Amino acid sequence: MMADLEKAIRILEQNYSHGVFRSKDELIPVTEIISLLKASQQMLRAQEPRVLTLEEAKVLKRDTVVWYEHIGANGLRPRIVYYSCNEFTVFTDGGKWSFETDCYGKRFRYWISRPTDEQRKATPWE
Repeated sequence: MMADLEKAIRILEQNYSHGVFRSKDELIPVTEIISLLKASQQMLRAQEPRVLTLEEAKVLKRDTVVWYEHIGANGLRPRIVYYSCNEFTVFTDGGKWSFETDCYGKRFRYWISRPTDEQRKATPWE
């Protein structure tokens, strides 16, 4: 999907940057279409699995779903943010969990979306 978006953007930028497309009775500037495609591309990239930084983990909003990974444990667990503050983040899925920030990235980490096993193995711990 991402490759298709990149290809569409490249084709439009190279070939139609000064034109317009006709949509029923409306003319749509190609620059507007390119902007929409780029915005879509950024939204998709934001959803790609990656480990959150400690700073990002500290400011997670209530009801955000993250994927919790603990070093040495098999698999991931989804966690829903219950409360966040600058010292620790507490999650709940029937219970509360709190961790010291000095362990983040060393003993546990949060992913913004579910990674594949290959992505988990390829992403080093601190």
